[in-house]
Amino acid sequence: MILDKNKIRVLIVVGFLLLTTYFVSRYIKNDINSNAEYTIGFVYDYMEGITSGEYIYYRYYVSGQVYENSNSYDNAHNVKVGDYYTVKYSTSNPEHSELLQGLLITDTIQIKAAGFKLPNSKQKLSRN
Repeated sequence: MILDKNKIRVLIVVGFLLLTTYFVSRYIKNDINSNAEYTIGFVYDYMEGITSGEYIYYRYYVSGQVYENSNSYDNAHNVKVGDYYTVKYSTSNPEHSELLQGLLITDTIQIKAAGFKLPNSKQKLSRN
């Protein structure tokens, strides 16, 4: 099978994009691990892509600023939308983060201290 010049160009571009994605991902993971700090994140959405797999979306606060991110869903944990989990983030770039799906947070004092406002129990009852 002989590849024409256009197919070769496409393969080169696709290869370059895959390598770039790999190295950016490694850089972000290294940044998080080298400059790690922890906070609490709120899982607000879950999506299942046809080819990309399952993803969870979360928000968290660092120094009063809100950040949002997503991670691949880990089937080993039962992460639920509406729950709070520990987030590991980079102090040098707080946009770089990872939701620690096995570390569920239920302590409302910790959740409020992390920047979240929780509804009081009467409001929760009236919504159901």
